[in-house]
Amino acid sequence: MARESRTLLDQIVATEQQIAKLKDEIKKYGAGGFDVTTGMKNNVAYIEDRNGQMNDLEKRKGDLEKKLDQLQEVGRKAGAEPAWFR
Repeated sequence: MARESRTLLDQIVATEQQIAKLKDEIKKYGAGGFDVTTGMKNNVAYIEDRNGQMNDLEKRKGDLEKKLDQLQEVGRKAGAEPAWFR
């Protein structure tokens, strides 16, 4: 259980870092934009939807936190020490 908890905590931290990075990008470049140079050879323009990415990251973080809560509940019922989940 402690290993699963550590994995979830690491994933939550990584997601929080991605959220912070994306917030910085939104401050610098805005919530959206497009890049015509990347797809020039295929006549494609790529659209950057940072708000959509933020929603996805926030959902992922919520899902990870829910899994951690469920794991902690199972651990408590099994008599695990609270420190196992930090």
